[in-house]
Parts: sequence; C-alpha cells; structure tokens
Amino acid sequence: DGEIGAIGVERGLGNAAPINTTLSGFVNGVASLNLTWDEVGTIDLNASLANYLGSALSVSGTQAGAGRFHPAYFDTAVTQGCSTFTYAGSAAPVKAGQPFTVTVTANKAGGGITANYAGAANAYLTTLSNAGVTAGLANNTIAAASFANGVGSANVTYEVATPQTALLTLTLRAIDSDTPAVSSSGYTEGTTEIRSGRARISNAHGSELLALPVPFRAEYWNNGWVPNPADICSG
Repeated sequence: DGEIGAIGVERGLGNAAPINTTLSGFVNGVASLNLTWDEVGTIDLNASLANYLGSALSVSGTQAGAGRFHPAYFDTAVTQGCSTFTYAGSAAPVKAGQPFTVTVTANKAGGGITANYAGAANAYLTTLSNAGVTAGLANNTIAAASFANGVGSANVTYEVATPQTALLTLTLRAIDSDTPAVSSSGYTEGTTEIRSGRARISNAHGSELLALPVPFRAEYWNNGWVPNPADICSG
C-alpha cells in the first residue's frame, strides 16, 4: 500500500520539464501509468517512497537509460536564392548554381521544436533531396554538429544539364541517418522554383562625345529566352 513519486531526469542536455508524478493504485505490488517525454535523448526513471506504511522506511529504485527518444518529424523551409526563385547551375557549359538556404526543424509529436536535437550526442547527419531524389543537388547535407536547439540549415545549389532547361520546382525533403530515420515526408516541406538564367547585353551605338547606354537584361529559359522581371538580384 502507499504512493510512489516517479521522477524522470534527462541525461546531458535538459530542455524539457522533468517528469514528476505520483503513482498509486497498487495491486499485488504492481501499478502502472502512461508517461510522456517531449524531448530528444535518454532519461533515467527514479521511483521513491518515503515512510512506507508509517514505518519510517524509504524505498527507491532506478531504471537507467530509458529511451532513446528522437524527433517525430522534420519540417523544412526555403529562403530563395533570388526573390521568388533560384537560378540553377549547369553542367555544359559549367556554371555555378545560385545558393538557396534550406532550414530543417526537428519537432515532437503534436508540434513544437525538440530543442535537444543538437550536436553529435542527439542529432544525426541529415540529407536534403528533391522529394527523395538527390540528383543535381550539391552541399545538401547538414552535419549533426550543425544542429542547435533543434534547427539546422544548409546553403544548397542545384545543377541542370544545359542552360536550355525548362522551369522546375524542387520540394526540399530532409531525412536523417538515424534508425529509424526521421523525415519531413508528409509534413511541411519548402519549395523553390528553379530557373535557368542568363544575362544579355545588347549592341549599342551612338556619338563618341556622349556616354553610351548599353542595354542589359536578365533572362530565363521558358521555351526560349524571355525577360525575367522577377530578378531583383543581378547587377
């Protein structure tokens, strides 16, 4: 008979409130209840009972290393390379792609950041893809050490085969190397429109006595080279 105070204490990082509850209703020496831990990591469960049956005796026990707990899912968000889109690189001719930033956030079931998903102790190498396809992407991994307070990011580029490539939209998916893996599939995934662009400088003529304006135009491929009025980045 009696009540036991069950307390969960997290090892290492501590960004969640400790579990602290009372367990009662023992039958034949056994009682149970459901507990929730809303962070990442491993916890130790401690049970203690003071003054058992008024005998002044104290009883306690520990279950070390309960878990490991990991995030329920990721969300991804994209900061475009230029305004509402990102310029692609190309393989032939070789042209560097414009970086765009992908931010990955680790979340618990029901929503909310798992801030302990950070560093090599609790985070894992995370790969970014286009809805599962990594072809064309570069700099598309986030090291475990790059996660802090449940958030990590990478400056990613995308390459097409030739500049004459039609518009396409990337859906940025994150998946880590844990077992089982944590993924953003089925949750919020940021997108970016990829445009293959060029700068066009037209011919100009006029008096040698005056400053000569030279037409400059940013273009992108859309069944031919067309003006790109959304470009607010090019000089």
